[in-house]
Amino acid sequence: MVVSILRLVFHLGKYQRIKTPFFCRSVKDISCQVYTESNAAEDDELDKQEVSFGKILSDINATINKTQGDGINDGFQNDNESEEFTSFFGAGTRFDLHDTGIGTFLGKEDGAFFSQHQVEVEQVECSLSSEILNRGDYPFDVSDGFSELVHAAADHIHQLDMAVNALIQLHTPQLTDTYFSILQACIKFKGLIQARRVHAHIISYGATVTSFLGDYLVMTLAKCGAVDDARRLYMTLPHPTVISCTALMSAYVECGQAQEALKMYCIMQEDDMEPDSYTFVSLLKAYEIIHDLNAGKLTHIHACKIGVTSIPHVCNSLIGMYGKCGALAEAENLFCLQCKSNIVSWTVMLSVYIEQGQAGKTLSMYRQMHEEGLSPDQFGYVFALQACSFIADQEWDLAMGGSSSSALISVEVVQALHADALRNRYAFDVFVGTALLTAYGKCGTLVQAEHMFDMLLERNLVTWNAMISAYTDKGQEEKALLLYTKMQKGGVKPEQMTFVIAFQACGYLAEKATLPNGSLTKAMLLQILQALHLDFCITEQRESMVASTALLRSYAKCGAILEAEDIFGAFSHPDSVLWNAMLTSYIEQAQGEKTICLYIRMQEEHMAVDDATMMNVLLGCSETVNVEVCRHVHFGIISTKFDQSLQVAATVIHAYGNCSMVIDAQACFDAIAEPDVASWNACIADHAGEGSFEAAFCMFENLKLAGMGADEIAFTSILTACMHTGFITVGLVSYESMVADFRLTPDVQHYSILIDLFARAGDFKRIANILEQVQGQGNMKTWFFLLGACRTHGNIELAKQVFGYALDLQPKQAIPYVLMSNIYATAGLQMDT
Repeated sequence: MVVSILRLVFHLGKYQRIKTPFFCRSVKDISCQVYTESNAAEDDELDKQEVSFGKILSDINATINKTQGDGINDGFQNDNESEEFTSFFGAGTRFDLHDTGIGTFLGKEDGAFFSQHQVEVEQVECSLSSEILNRGDYPFDVSDGFSELVHAAADHIHQLDMAVNALIQLHTPQLTDTYFSILQACIKFKGLIQARRVHAHIISYGATVTSFLGDYLVMTLAKCGAVDDARRLYMTLPHPTVISCTALMSAYVECGQAQEALKMYCIMQEDDMEPDSYTFVSLLKAYEIIHDLNAGKLTHIHACKIGVTSIPHVCNSLIGMYGKCGALAEAENLFCLQCKSNIVSWTVMLSVYIEQGQAGKTLSMYRQMHEEGLSPDQFGYVFALQACSFIADQEWDLAMGGSSSSALISVEVVQALHADALRNRYAFDVFVGTALLTAYGKCGTLVQAEHMFDMLLERNLVTWNAMISAYTDKGQEEKALLLYTKMQKGGVKPEQMTFVIAFQACGYLAEKATLPNGSLTKAMLLQILQALHLDFCITEQRESMVASTALLRSYAKCGAILEAEDIFGAFSHPDSVLWNAMLTSYIEQAQGEKTICLYIRMQEEHMAVDDATMMNVLLGCSETVNVEVCRHVHFGIISTKFDQSLQVAATVIHAYGNCSMVIDAQACFDAIAEPDVASWNACIADHAGEGSFEAAFCMFENLKLAGMGADEIAFTSILTACMHTGFITVGLVSYESMVADFRLTPDVQHYSILIDLFARAGDFKRIANILEQVQGQGNMKTWFFLLGACRTHGNIELAKQVFGYALDLQPKQAIPYVLMSNIYATAGLQMDT
């Protein structure tokens, strides 16, 4: 008997693990185990370069404080405790730097490969089983041969199968010890089939279902994912305890069914069960999911009354609940007062900051961990790297606006974190490696991203998605699609997010295909997209509305509007995102009538509309010059207060202008208290489109006087007005002001207008200079007009050059041949065939 008890205690000790719901849908239960890598490989990486971690972190102090606000001290309410937190990154120790790394994950609306719950230490199996043993319900020894097989079940899933098969061969009820050991292994390997077979054996041969065994059966089924089966079994137990009830609550929370977890808690209260510490963990997580801060606070008070708030996993759950519900001050105070000694609490606090978009505070806390002498676990590295990815996204937006120097800072921080992870042997953990890949990709260092991807011996689906997304985000869509193919050949099955990224890659390539130097035509891309669509249809993801929305948009960008309509029509109840995607697709394909018809259908089906819906319909009104619908939509915008959005207001102004309702457009502009540049541009364009040069130029001057700063769009409108009115001199002066005074870079549209102006004046010398700058990147309308001007002025040499540009853009277009033939005929020459 002593041997059996010792074996039980040994097995119970094996189930202390870190559980995190942070990982995406495919990762539900992660044990806290470090991936074993070659020490020699790590040493080689560590020897490559050295970087001062503290110095690099202090270098970006100003950058983070600018984007994230003040340091971590501002958020803490306890003055004594807050002194222990440093400002953003002081001096630190030196870490060896791994000089290459790996790419990026998603970033957009989906996001990151982590969800938004807190990390916690959960030792439910160990604690529950220990509690059972303490009740005195001890199991007894079984025969030596079968006992060895049963206890070996925890070593490998094949051993579990053997133990269950052996159990089925025994046509008599077995002792509780036997069932308990096998059920333990079922929990470890998520063996639902095996657990059900054990349950069937218990029922078939009338084994005595003690309170201990009943609780553990419920917990096993719940942990293996059969929550409904566990619930039904729970209702049949003669004397259910807090253990089985808490197990059900935990399973419901893990599945995201917070309301069901709360119902179980109500049942517990009706049965006068006293909650234990793990009950509070599940209860707090349920309130975290539904963002019920008030209920969470009441639970905190209850936990204080029975004295469980000092238990680490309860304290961690409280921090997570407060953080998820947006109460950062309470989370920080609780952390400082009760939980600072627990490394998992630090990790939970890191996750809270990430969830709330506080990247600066995340890195500050990571730095503080080092100062406290604490070494982060793999999740600590993951959250710190996520913070770098968040900052890199912001810096990329700044770089698009003309500032790219700060992006280098994030790369250096990622490299320093990489070096730290190598030192602590976490760099090749699949989750840390994927986070490194993501961060390097967000920073745009795809070479390091690729190297990191190649270095990972273990790759899960999230890792593949991260690398595919890295290529897509940084404009290397061809590589993204090739990697998708490689992933499939490697036996990795794509899931929803994989298809979303692959579809987006095709869409981006379709946009590039409109350029003269596009490497793929839309016809080729359509074939690729159809092949991806076929892959999508044979998977369980085929009913995913998220992936279908991405597929619809990509079909539309490839010009396949009928296929896009088929995808939309396949859903009987499409969500608002899918409706808007279809509206946008119609607008892109210049099908304004269908846009308006779809909007009317949305109203008939009482679909909720948002500002994106309204903007799409207004664009449809602009194209079809439908004043009635335009006024109707404008009334709806005012009624729903969407007009408070400057972007929507600018679209309203643009729509009225296109419908020749310039007075209404001007009235809408005048109603805006503080119009932005887009609103000014829309009003200027309306006046220019109506041929009212004086009004357009007056608005343009008022824009400059308002200190807004004219942009490329405003100058496009002014140049267009000059072109329509024949004010060539004013147009040239405006163009020179754009370049010299406002330091704006002309684009192809500006050059096209200038070509039109110079062609009207017969100034072909300046036209030749412009053509050298644009390198033939005009549009067909420009080339047609210029060919006509060449015919008028008899400029055959320039006509030949422009004719070549037109053929490069659309080789099968007949109009350039007709125009060129007329030019030769006018000059009395014969055109070569």
